[in-house]
Amino acid sequence: MDQGRRVRSIVSGEIAKRRSQGQRFTVTFDEWTSRRNQRYMNINVHGANGTFWSLLYGFHSATALVVRQ
Repeated sequence: MDQGRRVRSIVSGEIAKRRSQGQRFTVTFDEWTSRRNQRYMNINVHGANGTFWSLLYGFHSATALVVRQ
């Protein structure tokens, strides 16, 4: 298992455990395009007592995802 999947597994397990205990979360999103036209999205999960997880996802080039009319 590569490092990214290992970290994702740990974080999702921790969030699921806290959620099953009734803890609530706030989620914020940030999306941007790099100078090389790569899209990224950061998902921030804010929990009680200052707990915080930041999850970064990369996508294909931004031009491939443009909706044409």
